Amino acid sequence: MESSAKKLKSTFRIEVTGDSSARDSVMTQLKKVKSEMGYGSTTLSALQEVLTFWLEKHSTATGTCDTSSATSATTARSIYHQLLSREQAEKETLYITGHEALHDLIAITAHHSRTCAGNYTLNATDRTVRGFWNRIRLSSSSELCSHDKRWNTSSYIPGGESHVNKKMTHAFFASGVLPSQFDSLMSAAKISVSSRFSLTVSQKGEYHKIVREIAEASMHKAMTEESENFSRPIHILTDARHGWRKNARQTDVVCMGGKHHKVIALETVTSKDDPVAQRHEKIGTIRLYDQLESLELCIETHCHDNNASINM
Repeated sequence: MESSAKKLKSTFRIEVTGDSSARDSVMTQLKKVKSEMGYGSTTLSALQEVLTFWLEKHSTATGTCDTSSATSATTARSIYHQLLSREQAEKETLYITGHEALHDLIAITAHHSRTCAGNYTLNATDRTVRGFWNRIRLSSSSELCSHDKRWNTSSYIPGGESHVNKKMTHAFFASGVLPSQFDSLMSAAKISVSSRFSLTVSQKGEYHKIVREIAEASMHKAMTEESENFSRPIHILTDARHGWRKNARQTDVVCMGGKHHKVIALETVTSKDDPVAQRHEKIGTIRLYDQLESLELCIETHCHDNNASINM
């Protein structure tokens, strides 16, 4: 007959020599280790963590490392870091970083672990933010250690610019989102970024200049292919793209070649040119004709949508 009694977990005891003060000291330190390891840690996992740390620290000279005893401690710690409460998940700040910056963080923490008993923690209240670039203070958990460091969440590119900021600036412009939409996205995701980053980057003429040069070179190449080096008449297709549905402040009128279907010309019309958005396409089309005629290109066929104002 099977016993209905609940099966007890296997246990073992360790006896050491020492008085009550030594016992209290060890128990206090053990409790602190379990607290640092977080939820899910046990006395066994805490002891394994401490012993593994000591063995790894003192086995570097021989180039060997025994990690078999660290399995349960590492598992407990990994599970803890993967489980966040809803409140923690909502408040947690996200950082955008790069591969090289993560390598730098690993190197910093590895060097610290070889010299100090305490672990590094991110001090999110002590950081500098410039765009998406963050410089965060790494504080040691040990009271006896004062080896605080600063970690940069982004590496740098020639010229001293932040790699992450350059990447996100390009993504901002290439996506076509409005500054207000960009700010809402960053705020909702709780991504660490300095306020009004989108407004700051949009004021930089440097990026606009580079994009314009690349676009003009691409359109000139497409125009050369379409006209066979400006030697024959061309067929074109035009259409307008308004910034938004009603009363658009800006309209892009695009001209594509009928043979290769590549953009050969572009005109932007704003409310400064005409406050009525419905007339933007006609103004842009006239400018396109002027631009193509200045290059002595003959237009054989012009295709467009059902906009009567374009029938010229």
